[in-house]
Amino acid sequence: MIAVATANHFKRFRWPKLVVSRFTATRSNRSAAIWGYVFAASSASSIIGYVSLYKTPAAREQLVHTLGSNSGINALLGMPHRIDTVGGFTAWRTLGIAMIIGSIWGLLLSTKTFRGEEESGRWEMFLTGQTTARKGAANALIGLLAALGVLFIITSAATFAAGQTHHLHFTLSESCFFGLALAATAAEFMAVGALTSQLAPIRRRASMYAALVFGVSFLARAASDASSSLGWLINLSPLGWIEKLHPLRDSSPIWLVPIAIFCLVFSLAAVYLAGRRDLGASLLADKDTAKARRRLLGSPLGLAFRLEKNTVIGWTLGAAFVGLAYGYIAKSATQIIKDSAGAGKVVSKIAGEAQLAGAKTFLGILFLLATILIMAEATSLVGSMRNEESQGYLDNFLVRQTSRLRWLSGRLGVIYIALTFSVIAAAVFGWLGEASQHTGVSFHEMFTAGLNILPAEIFIAGIGILTFGFKPRLTSSVMYGAIAWSFLLEMVGSAINLNHYILDTSIIHHIALAPAVSPNWTTGKIYIAAGVIMMLLGSARFNSRDLQNE
Repeated sequence: MIAVATANHFKRFRWPKLVVSRFTATRSNRSAAIWGYVFAASSASSIIGYVSLYKTPAAREQLVHTLGSNSGINALLGMPHRIDTVGGFTAWRTLGIAMIIGSIWGLLLSTKTFRGEEESGRWEMFLTGQTTARKGAANALIGLLAALGVLFIITSAATFAAGQTHHLHFTLSESCFFGLALAATAAEFMAVGALTSQLAPIRRRASMYAALVFGVSFLARAASDASSSLGWLINLSPLGWIEKLHPLRDSSPIWLVPIAIFCLVFSLAAVYLAGRRDLGASLLADKDTAKARRRLLGSPLGLAFRLEKNTVIGWTLGAAFVGLAYGYIAKSATQIIKDSAGAGKVVSKIAGEAQLAGAKTFLGILFLLATILIMAEATSLVGSMRNEESQGYLDNFLVRQTSRLRWLSGRLGVIYIALTFSVIAAAVFGWLGEASQHTGVSFHEMFTAGLNILPAEIFIAGIGILTFGFKPRLTSSVMYGAIAWSFLLEMVGSAINLNHYILDTSIIHHIALAPAVSPNWTTGKIYIAAGVIMMLLGSARFNSRDLQNE
């Protein structure tokens, strides 16, 4: 009797019906914390920078005049609302970044949780227990909600603390509403990813469908902010609803209603459809038969490219879009820098030299942003390499005549080729954008500036391959951690004077702001050498260690 009572007590304590929720939350909380700290750093740096740079009503009025009428900036970051106040400026700047990063993170995490776990076979293990497909899907959504809670707590606490430090008196409710707005950007596309995971047969296609929804939403929001005649589009865009919340200044909680309905409808649809299909099946199923396609299967390099071609193409197009967009607004952004003393000071801090000015400086900042984007691409590609091992796919190669190093060389070849293509795409399309506005920066300068960031990409790839060799389960976490740390330092460093020893730990801090200044090829050579050494060490370790399947 005592044993039975103890077992029942332990069962109640462990909440066995929430096993899937706990598993999902545990796997998601780490990345949620990383992006929570990034968003927290962005909001804190916005508060600190605004208070120190725009001290007078005249300076703030000038900022409103220069930013409010710039359609290019508005299309990228959203329509400024009450940026003559600290709260309005912080919400505008931080939400402009979070609407892009948070949405992409949300859809990728959601498709990994649903279709990715199903592909790996782990979902089948859950469903053999005392649950159903619909209960499992609902539990996974609860786990993702817990991850959003981590993001919400970190960003809300950081905003409240930064506000109290500078005597801005942000109330706890205002700070929490701001954190809720940031979390809502990810929540919307977590729900979208959950639904597309029921529609598509594989995770990559589910991510593509979700990314298409994000693209349409972003373009609708951007068009409405760029043109007054299209202003009605913002009411149809999920990202537009986030923008209209206006946290920290003149908040509009009413826009939480369409956001909540959107998330609820997509989530309920995902749960319902999960119970309408067989495990491993999808509503938009592939054909039962297909003609054999043996192209590119003759070598590990060809196979690696065939497996990763959609990923490579997607990231390359993303780099091209970023280059084109920022190149297009370079001229107008330069005018803002000239007209606003505060903006000029911020750019000077990022540039590291106060005398820098003009379109070249802004384009240099473009390449810093492109560096972060392409680093994320490197993480995705190295993580895919780890995924092949964890899912057991690699075993099928190594039991045949393909050696470990031969397989690895094919994957590394695709990674370095993809990074090079993305760098070139950012440079070429950045030049096309700025040339269309007659900015005056030559193609040679833009191309050289693109090559200037390539060593940093090789360095971050080296970190990933080294981790893959020694601690494969930590591969993506270590790479994303290095990227988030570097981004955080650059965001904070542009607002306050950090110790240079701390700034030196940022990978992108040592990249010259080309084309505003000449590239530092010595630093580039050091990055390349360090990246190659780490790649060789990681490869050697991978060749000698046991495979580690999850």
